Amino acid sequence: NPRIAAAAENHRRLQYEFDREWSELHEYARSRGVQIIGDMPMYVSGDSSDVWSEPDIFDLDESGHARRVAGAPGDAFAPEGQVWGNPTYRWDILREQNFGWWLRRFSRALALYDYVRLDHFIGFSSYFSIPSGKPASEGAYAFGPGMELFEVAHRQFGPLPFIAEDLGAITPAVRELVCATGIPGMDIVQFFDGDVREGYVPRPETLTYTGTHDNQTLVGFCESRFGVAGDEAVELADEIARRVLASDADVAIMPLQDVLQLDDDARMNVPGRAGGWGWQAQWEDIDAAAARLS
Repeated sequence: NPRIAAAAENHRRLQYEFDREWSELHEYARSRGVQIIGDMPMYVSGDSSDVWSEPDIFDLDESGHARRVAGAPGDAFAPEGQVWGNPTYRWDILREQNFGWWLRRFSRALALYDYVRLDHFIGFSSYFSIPSGKPASEGAYAFGPGMELFEVAHRQFGPLPFIAEDLGAITPAVRELVCATGIPGMDIVQFFDGDVREGYVPRPETLTYTGTHDNQTLVGFCESRFGVAGDEAVELADEIARRVLASDADVAIMPLQDVLQLDDDARMNVPGRAGGWGWQAQWEDIDAAAARLS
């Protein structure tokens, strides 16, 4: 089909050009001592090239559609649970193949970035899958690959520059996997089990965050949690941010919204709800925050 061939060629050229520009940017950052953290989703799209080219490693029916899809049970973020819709993995088949697809995926990510944040790290311990077309309430947990995948990856790549997104339903098994791999986890100040106005101590062996793309902004958090508004909310958010930056964690991360001291109108995403990811920064706001940032 000439139309499809032309579209494929266009994508190929765009990807080539983006890859060339990314490599230049990465080298520029590296030459100035700046390391880049990339993000690796746990799952891929049902119509991705991966599912088309390697259907045997995904839980698909005879027609190539997902038999079971990924999601999450109900929690404080989404009481009804979440149906993400991505096909889940056939970890038994992947194990037989010595996790070759995951090793290729890791290899590519390690070429693109200096560190890789593994999203939904708890899915490597156990994952929640839902029969296709059903609500999250009909889902169930199954075991992931656990330590075996990371042992294979360590043999191939050596020390793994990974970060574990260990947020959500954290079981002792997940804690044990994080500890056994030596991969640092994440600690979010908004989830601190105490009054952050009086002090903040992140969990050991973690990177600390004022928030992630799924959280409120720090100003918005202060408004809703502590009932303050306007300048008072901004001042409290600044105080908490400084506690995060002064903590014992080796790395502290602030979303740009928190650097710019913006409220929840600038929130990036609300888990389980479509229509997020629309916020864009304005250069004049970044310029105005330069002195504070430095």
